[in-house]
Amino acid sequence: MPSEPSSVTICLDGDKWYISYVVEKAEITPKHPIGVVGIDLGIKEFLVTNDGQVIDNPRFLDKSLKKLKRKQRQLSRKKKGSNNRIKQQLVVYNQHKQIRNQRHNFLHQVSSQITSEYDLICIEDLNINGMIKNHKLARQIGQAGWSMFIQMLEYKSKLKGKHTIKIDRFAPSSKTCSSCGKKHQITLADRVMKCECGLDIDRDVNAANIVTGK
Repeated sequence: MPSEPSSVTICLDGDKWYISYVVEKAEITPKHPIGVVGIDLGIKEFLVTNDGQVIDNPRFLDKSLKKLKRKQRQLSRKKKGSNNRIKQQLVVYNQHKQIRNQRHNFLHQVSSQITSEYDLICIEDLNINGMIKNHKLARQIGQAGWSMFIQMLEYKSKLKGKHTIKIDRFAPSSKTCSSCGKKHQITLADRVMKCECGLDIDRDVNAANIVTGK
């Protein structure tokens, strides 16, 4: 450890115990940005960068939903207060925990990759709480873990002496041509930005270009 821990926390999560330490670490002086990337978060693809990197959305909850619902039905049939119900509650909890751990691991891997490859990371300042109010998108946004991912980018950038900045959420990044600046009326179903200036590009890559100012 870089220093003696100032505090130690022990907690029980399901059927496993965890211990965490709080330690001080010397700050890294931020360096002048060299590699710059713009990131556009989405639902179909988890993220697209302005240099064409695409990372798919793993959708861990969707893949486990059938199994989770079956275990929840089994729980509902157990007698309240019985040992069998307590055991089944732990089974359901552990299924939720497995999904949560899969999502955390994925977000850690992607955020570590991005903060290792780039020195300046530009990402849109999304109103995630407002977007979740749309019941058609709430589950998809929730399971993607956008808020947690942005937090990981910010603290990992700081630890590595790099930068993560948020771009104005009201900037029409998905509707503006990144080549000539012309605004277009496009819908979520339109996956390609086509402009009279000759630009023909994936809409998410176009949005990432807008975020970085390219």
